[in-house]
Amino acid sequence: NSLLEAHRLNSSYIMRDENFKELLRECSKLPHKDAAGTFNRSNLARAVFRYDPGSLLHGVFLEKLDGRARLQRCLSGFIEAQDTRTADSGGVKNDRVAPSPKALKQLGLSVGAQEGFGNVPFHRMEYTAKHIVAYFSLDLAQIRAYRLGDDAEQFLVLLALWKIRRFLDIGLRLRTACDLDPVDDIKITRPRDGFAVPSTAALETALPPAIVACTNQDLFVSPHVTDLELQTSK
Repeated sequence: NSLLEAHRLNSSYIMRDENFKELLRECSKLPHKDAAGTFNRSNLARAVFRYDPGSLLHGVFLEKLDGRARLQRCLSGFIEAQDTRTADSGGVKNDRVAPSPKALKQLGLSVGAQEGFGNVPFHRMEYTAKHIVAYFSLDLAQIRAYRLGDDAEQFLVLLALWKIRRFLDIGLRLRTACDLDPVDDIKITRPRDGFAVPSTAALETALPPAIVACTNQDLFVSPHVTDLELQTSK
């Protein structure tokens, strides 16, 4: 599933299908691999959008198809912590059967903590910070440069903003002991014309009509799920 694979359309599982590789090459109007020549990046973007719009937002390097087939990410983000400090903690792994070496001997066991037996205390050092800020960047100029048309551009922007909103709504359990909540709403630093990111509900209302508009222009592959023939070694 290109939505779940780390390299999206360039997943090793997806690119094992030679028929799909050639289909994507033809749709992208790419020259044959190792053949000299240039290609139109707009054609490649249109082909990638057709099969997986997420690969346009998050970037994709189709080196399994051609070393020239690279699209940089349009949506990126990072989290920055300020005034970080260590937070020391610890605990103990309790053995319900034989908590002490003496009890282990009663069971005829000559093993200890290294083997996971007995009560084992442990130390853990984690980190906290006075300020934790998440930053997001959506490259509108790059999206427009692909020349996909107004409907496709609108869909990509809506999808990107929805991804940001959903991440802030439910995706902030970044580690086992790191469960964050937003303190402030999203602050726009560019453009500075009073733009505000719509709410999650508003974006989820706007996305279905945007999908329909792209579908009506035949911008998505039909059927929406592409059957692949995974080649298995004998």
